[in-house]
Amino acid sequence: MALLLPFFLLFQGCLTYSLHPIGKPEDSQLRPELLGKWMEEGRREGYFVSKAKDGTYEVKKIGRKKILTGILLNLGGVDYLDLSPQTPTEEALHVPVHLIVRLKLQEDGKLQITSLDTDWLRKALLKGKVKTAHTELDDDLILTAGSDDLRELLTHLAKQPRAFTSDSVVFAKR
Repeated sequence: MALLLPFFLLFQGCLTYSLHPIGKPEDSQLRPELLGKWMEEGRREGYFVSKAKDGTYEVKKIGRKKILTGILLNLGGVDYLDLSPQTPTEEALHVPVHLIVRLKLQEDGKLQITSLDTDWLRKALLKGKVKTAHTELDDDLILTAGSDDLRELLTHLAKQPRAFTSDSVVFAKR
């Protein structure tokens, strides 16, 4: 999880990770308008998004060397980006995880990124309103369901506005 920390710091509080991707690289949908340099509004932080040879996205925080791989899928009318480390870390016993965020390209050309609301999802899982394989590690929720089940879950959550945090990060293309 430490490898993805610079991106995850965009979101405050607990996060929901996944052990499995939402799709394979060949499933990723290319949206040319997502390519380029994106700067976070009100901050000097930004990311460069490019197309990888396998059809996925490469996401690199400006000023950093590490690159994330992104797989974009539209599920239930919502765009989701699955981010994971491009190269494995050298740390012993490291298990790469995925962070799945919701993307919304706004009419003004800005990009809104929202994470799953871990507290809402945790409560929905406890009450049985949402069913998927998962575990917890410290304050983080880790989805352990396979890719097919994750896609089904995200399609269901697309209809649940409270499933996503009210806090979002907005980027403007530069």
